[in-house]
Amino acid sequence: MVRVLLLAMILLLTGCASGPQSSSLRLLTPSEQLPLMWPDGDRARYRFLGDLVGEANLQSESNRNNGWQKALEWLVGQSDAPLLRLQRPQGLTVDERGWVYVVDVGAAALLAFDTRGGQVHRWGSYGQRQWRTPLDVVLKGEELLISDADCRCIWRMDRSSGRHLGRWSLPGATRPVGLAWAADWQQLFVADSQGHRILVLDRQGQYLASMGQRGTAPMQFNGPTFLAYQSGKLLVSDTLNARLQLIDLARNQARVIGQRGSRVGNLARPKGVAFDSEGHLYVVESYFDHLLVFDSGGRLLLPLGGAGSEPGSFTLPSGLAVDGSDRVYVADMMNARVSVFQYLGENRGGHDGDE
Repeated sequence: MVRVLLLAMILLLTGCASGPQSSSLRLLTPSEQLPLMWPDGDRARYRFLGDLVGEANLQSESNRNNGWQKALEWLVGQSDAPLLRLQRPQGLTVDERGWVYVVDVGAAALLAFDTRGGQVHRWGSYGQRQWRTPLDVVLKGEELLISDADCRCIWRMDRSSGRHLGRWSLPGATRPVGLAWAADWQQLFVADSQGHRILVLDRQGQYLASMGQRGTAPMQFNGPTFLAYQSGKLLVSDTLNARLQLIDLARNQARVIGQRGSRVGNLARPKGVAFDSEGHLYVVESYFDHLLVFDSGGRLLLPLGGAGSEPGSFTLPSGLAVDGSDRVYVADMMNARVSVFQYLGENRGGHDGDE
């Protein structure tokens, strides 16, 4: 009875003291270790902005951790509720509204970060339909498409609500991993890693064709993983061949980028790939824990990161995305976070990249 009376009193006081609380979503940025710039100095081209990890990124505009809030949480039994957070992030994508969608293979789910609305959602299995090994996600209009390697299928969901829209089966696929949607071609490209090929589907998920077979020549693959698309070009992370392939779809020709080696800038286990607005090519080098930047001709420009858990470093990074403002998002898998960098441009050294 006493607990009920206390709860009523707190609700009355908190209701009178303040209106509805709103939250914002902020990148976690340990200020004592910033700024981190690459290369270091006046001609910096990239800046580390911070990390996405989960509900720890949420901050109330009116101080949610005041004494009344803590008392209320204690009374309703929520004070020890664990925060929602990433476990083993893999693929990711970003939309024009500032939503960041991250596939978490450790949780067999997708975390959606609404960076402007200040919310984090966890979406995934429903009913008897269980996600098994989700690895990548891509936007197709108002839909999200999620590859599931062990299900050998692609899950479909609404990008705003997380409502399931069904799934596409992939007959003949052995291990679908990376996805790329080409809106101008109205085609979906799927990296079939153990099949050593790229599947081509139409907008309804129907099989159209496949590209490649196992081998080391251009347009041949060995364990391809992640994909990216821009303006008629498909960028393929040809992982077990330790290289990238940039495919001109109209000409059905490929240019090989990168080489196998043990030095920073070489490739050993390339994973996530992406383009930015200036046509730079990005690849996550998972084995050496770096993000590598190439120009449009395939010339190495800059390595970012390095092995570790400190800000701006990686441990077995995986997926990659670049948004419309040239922010670069890296799924830092074993550090259970998404690290965010800002491309500063050729003539913007020192610009902080913040909105």
